[in-house]
Amino acid sequence: MSQPIAIPAAKGVFIDNSWRPSASGKSLPVIAPAEGAVFGSIAAGDKADVDLAVAAARRAFEAAPGAASTRPSADVCSASSAASSRTTSTN
Repeated sequence: MSQPIAIPAAKGVFIDNSWRPSASGKSLPVIAPAEGAVFGSIAAGDKADVDLAVAAARRAFEAAPGAASTRPSADVCSASSAASSRTTSTN
């Protein structure tokens, strides 16, 4: 019979490069599928946590080098694809 493993206590949700408690303060049980027994808990993120995570991701994306230059590249690719489609459809 295997020995139970010790699971560290939940640190919360990882948002904006740091651990923080979930906005609701709630947690969910972690259940071992083989035994059906609760062996730990994790933070229960909710809409407020998702909103914080999305805002943090947007800030990180906008601060990334080259983020401002991605739109012109996408426009060039779209124009090139459209031109290629017109050329291909006339042959």
